[in-house]
Amino acid sequence: ATQLGCARGRTGAPLAASIRGVGPAGVQSTARILAPQAIDVIGAGRIATTTVYAVVRNLIEGHFTAAVYPVNPNIERLLGLPCATTIEAIDGPVDVAVLAIPAEQCIDAVDACARKGVRGLVVISSGFAEVGAEGLALQRALLLRAPRGGMPVVRPNSFGVSSTAPARSPHAPRAPHTPTPRRPPRQPRR
Repeated sequence: ATQLGCARGRTGAPLAASIRGVGPAGVQSTARILAPQAIDVIGAGRIATTTVYAVVRNLIEGHFTAAVYPVNPNIERLLGLPCATTIEAIDGPVDVAVLAIPAEQCIDAVDACARKGVRGLVVISSGFAEVGAEGLALQRALLLRAPRGGMPVVRPNSFGVSSTAPARSPHAPRAPHTPTPRRPPRQPRR
């Protein structure tokens, strides 16, 4: 089983508290984010020191086995992967979209994700409630709109998500390192 464990958002709140739109199908909704078949990264860029570059690199180096689609209309390839110009230009389904774009562009991106049939969002973009009333209004709009499109949300300005469970576990945080696979607990010595 996939665990949310000690993963924390930027505010320090446990990740489980950061997921919105989970509703009665909580486990299935969370599984959409933690065990996707395909992830797109909206706002992917070439600058190796940026957060969004780290997200794409972590998905590749973390041995995520499903499809990864960087989205940026100004780049043809990123880390060996072809870039789509928009999420709607991606051939095939996308389970999770990572939003790494300016906050003011996120609402349009949420609408595009809903049209595409995306099943969950991870918003690492900043510029929401942490910057004041205008950002708070954007955050509220995003957190209301995404679930209407059927997408649970790991809330804005999050650290991303990471799972050490086997198979198609994404490692898409802003962190510079990939986690090691989860191992069974050690047996106590006698």
